[in-house]
Amino acid sequence: MGTIILIKFMKNIFWIIILLFLSHSAFSAFEEKPISARFTGMGETFSALQGGIEGIYYNPAMFEIKEEKNAIFSSYTELFGIKELKNNVFAYSRTFFLDNKIGFGIQKFGNGLYYEEERLLNLSGRFADKLDFGINIKAMDLKIESLDKYSAFGMDAGMQYAFYRNYRFGCSVKNFNRPKIIDDLPVVYRAGLSCNIIEGIILAFDWEKEENFENNFHLGQEICLNKLILIRAGYETKPGRFSGGLGIKIKPVRIDYSIFAHPVLGETQVFSFIMDW
Repeated sequence: MGTIILIKFMKNIFWIIILLFLSHSAFSAFEEKPISARFTGMGETFSALQGGIEGIYYNPAMFEIKEEKNAIFSSYTELFGIKELKNNVFAYSRTFFLDNKIGFGIQKFGNGLYYEEERLLNLSGRFADKLDFGINIKAMDLKIESLDKYSAFGMDAGMQYAFYRNYRFGCSVKNFNRPKIIDDLPVVYRAGLSCNIIEGIILAFDWEKEENFENNFHLGQEICLNKLILIRAGYETKPGRFSGGLGIKIKPVRIDYSIFAHPVLGETQVFSFIMDW
């Protein structure tokens, strides 16, 4: 009995230490967490990529006209392999009048000791030839054991533009309305380029600037083999780390997996699923 109590006590101490570390890292409250295994496997390069429903969590303008009108997305990860740092995501989108889209999503992070929940509404569409815009409206709740519950509304905006054959430019601003939960949530600026070098091979580059942090650069690639298997790799500079991943695409389903390593805390694996109909 005494051993069980000791184990539980040490586990709680370990979890508190992790939270203290995260509060001074890239994974503080409501900052970017790995959601899409596709983008994580490509070094978190996503600003200018043409993608599906998972894009609402990245660049709100990420838009792709398809015959299918509905899409669902789900992902799961445990940051650094720690189950208390689990992140669950689910989203649904629907194409409506003139190929505009509306999307809904919910993201749940943490457990009873520290818990974040974000509910998201996305509106995106093509407003001119090859020019897409999108906006997110977010309701965010933070609950820390033995403390009050904190809430705020946040807003993101983004755009993408296709030009010169197979090139795309994209940019986004996260939390541009400066929501406050305990403290101001940081505004994050992103811009990037992507290129379909040849059919089946995509290269992408992103610049990221979060308030009070240095510039972060991302580089990623995706190779499609036989329109079935997707191989991905990427690198980002802050912190310096490589990532990789695989995808299997069998219409109407795509299943993705990625893995990346933190310089101190170890590996994180991301699993995601998307279906269009």
